[in-house]
Amino acid sequence: MRPLQVFALAAAAFVGCASCRSTPIAPDDVVDGGDDPCARACQRLATLGCAEAAPTDAGATCVEVCRNTEASGVVSLDPACVANIATCDEVDACVRDAP
Repeated sequence: MRPLQVFALAAAAFVGCASCRSTPIAPDDVVDGGDDPCARACQRLATLGCAEAAPTDAGATCVEVCRNTEASGVVSLDPACVANIATCDEVDACVRDAP
């Protein structure tokens, strides 16, 4: 391949990748969040494009992780807090010890 062809190919790949963005994953259970605090929290995470909205490597959905964490009685993700965050950086501020 000639240098100009390599440059053109690299430039095309760069421009194509620069416009790529992972699509937020909406919770499967309840699309609008309904009355489920975990579903509302996960919907907000998905809307913001937060990594926490994606399924785990084992395939658990955000809603499942949230419900399991809340049921643990050890720590709370405070789904009501998460449902009101403005940026993904605010997620950690919502995590607290369970009452």
